[in-house]
Amino acid sequence: MTASDAEMIRVGFPLPRGGARWLFLSREDESKWHPWWGELFRFLSALEPREAAGTDESGRPMEVAIIQADRRAEFRSVIDSAPASEKEAHRTLRAVPRLLDECDGDIEVRYFIASPVRTARE
Repeated sequence: MTASDAEMIRVGFPLPRGGARWLFLSREDESKWHPWWGELFRFLSALEPREAAGTDESGRPMEVAIIQADRRAEFRSVIDSAPASEKEAHRTLRAVPRLLDECDGDIEVRYFIASPVRTARE
């Protein structure tokens, strides 16, 4: 399994007082919204290393990668390149620069992997 098989990606930004704020992306976002979402999805999909992280409630496999200090500037650059129209329309996207400034720790990226298509046996 690879993150390129991901149907959905969740980026978790730890909050100073506990908990987290989440940014969700799905593979279809680029075709439904602005192409920039595809750029962000591809950036996150390329993060290495990834580790298996069990399955979600529906049985889909998950993987996790961490945006560490050495990749944060690159992540910030991708976020900053978002078109103004997307920032205006998406509250969490608008908040990401502030969340990055407030976050001292690593940022978890969780990949929800597409389940293989099962075919009926004849």
